[in-house]
Amino acid sequence: MKKNDFFKVCNLWLVGICLLLMGMNFTACSDDDDVNASDLIGLWEPVHIEGYETYQGETDRWNTDIDAATYDDGEYPRVEFLNGGIVKTYYYSDGWTGDEEGTYKLEGTKIHIQGHGDDEGYDLTVVSLNSNQLVVEEKYSEDGDEYYEKVTYKKIK
Repeated sequence: MKKNDFFKVCNLWLVGICLLLMGMNFTACSDDDDVNASDLIGLWEPVHIEGYETYQGETDRWNTDIDAATYDDGEYPRVEFLNGGIVKTYYYSDGWTGDEEGTYKLEGTKIHIQGHGDDEGYDLTVVSLNSNQLVVEEKYSEDGDEYYEKVTYKKIK
């Protein structure tokens, strides 16, 4: 093979690789990960929790299904997202009662919830959402302490 032919083949390979990389770069950026607000609308009941809390160097972990005993503690409420940015929370005490109302704003995969006695509100990240299941996570850290929790909900209405 002549020296010029060798460089032509190398240049063709180089151009091909560059085109391939450019194509991958353009397809990697997408808004497909955004949550559709209409999919979020409905009443969601928690069915599983997992997470950890690190406080003063000690870590407490959990990974459990939620059952009637957990509902009785009132720790994991049902959450209802309504049109118009309204969110309601229902706690269990001899039945699902005691709803609190607040507002939510959906931006991409983030749900900002305001109200429920929290002046600053809090953010949830949607991990996955389909017609039957919603998985959200919440995490924050402050002064070396960390908190992370992922809650799986099933849609009941």
